[in-house]
Amino acid sequence: ADILSFDPARVSPEAFVASVIDLVEARAWWSDRVDWETQRPFLLKQAASLPDLASSGPILQQLIGGLRIAGDNHSSLLPPDQAATYGEANGFGMEIQDGRVLAVYPDSPAARAGIRERDRIIAVDGGPPANTYGADPAVVWGPLVTLTVSRQGVSTDLSIPLVAATYTGYRPPRAALYGPLGYIELPGFGVPERATDYVAVANEQIGIIDRRGACGWIVDLRLDHGGDYRPMVSAVGSILGEGTFAGWLAPDGATRWVSYDDGVIRDNGYVVSDLLAANERYALATPMPPVAVLLGPGTTSSGEVTALAFLGRPDSKSFGTKTGGFTTANQTFRLFDGSALVLAVSAMVDRSGQTHLDGIVPDHVVAGGWSTFGTEDDPVIQAASKWLLSQDACTGATGTPIASPAAR
Repeated sequence: ADILSFDPARVSPEAFVASVIDLVEARAWWSDRVDWETQRPFLLKQAASLPDLASSGPILQQLIGGLRIAGDNHSSLLPPDQAATYGEANGFGMEIQDGRVLAVYPDSPAARAGIRERDRIIAVDGGPPANTYGADPAVVWGPLVTLTVSRQGVSTDLSIPLVAATYTGYRPPRAALYGPLGYIELPGFGVPERATDYVAVANEQIGIIDRRGACGWIVDLRLDHGGDYRPMVSAVGSILGEGTFAGWLAPDGATRWVSYDDGVIRDNGYVVSDLLAANERYALATPMPPVAVLLGPGTTSSGEVTALAFLGRPDSKSFGTKTGGFTTANQTFRLFDGSALVLAVSAMVDRSGQTHLDGIVPDHVVAGGWSTFGTEDDPVIQAASKWLLSQDACTGATGTPIASPAAR
């Protein structure tokens, strides 16, 4: 038992750093772009003078920095305190672009403080609001702020204090019917215990809208920051259709293909997601409808997997602006000192085998106005709608309510 002990005192910082370098060199997608003959001795020389494992963090961050220089924007190192809460959401819990509140997480500090979607942030602590670049605003503004908010229908601006806190990070999909077109927005997903809920909500809403006569669909991924792609793809599986939709390209050139069939996602042939029973999954009245996928810089990571699922699908076009470019698949390695290495180990590929390392460029580039996000006045939705309505499936469609078919 003594020989198998993992007492940190038995491991030297140099040996620990060497083991992490070995891991990164062997597994990182960007490994072949790193000069390991220079990098390894440089880092090990620093590690040799460290007093303990707790001091190794800055050296490992240099290792991540080497991957950044090579082109990796997705890998990261979480120190022990952050690794212990990895996956938990912390902050204000709202999505903001250009000062507009686009979404509020239901159990978040923002929701409890009374922030509403479509509010406009006039000031933060009396000064102009810094751009949050898609991150939780608390990351940029700090954990304790007072917001000045302009709200439609309210004559005077509101002063709202906000204190960052943990929240579930769960926001369900939401859908609407715009004339004869179905619309569904997919948020990012990272709460494993709510996966079935996420898919069930989408499944139910798609059924309601399909029974009202939707001839085509808009799938909005502009606020899909990633997490777990499986609930996202499963949520719109009835719209996507069946078959291989993406893959993972390993550094050695091997590709693992991912498919969706009868509600089940398989990775390299193995079932990795089966979130709704067969008799609960809704089947569209007319399979394989035309689909417009909406993209933007907030479409990242697993959100980009979902975007790739529609790339190359018949009767599909994408609209908006280029995605974030986090098109690698990550694997998390818990390290000996309690930290966590989130390492990009493969590249995403579309169904034709093509990588999109700089992001996915939409078929039709359309700049969106965030003040009208998700409404019929949204220029991206308008462009997508125009294309959908020109498709044969939408000829003469009105979107009027029809009798609901038997439950499926």
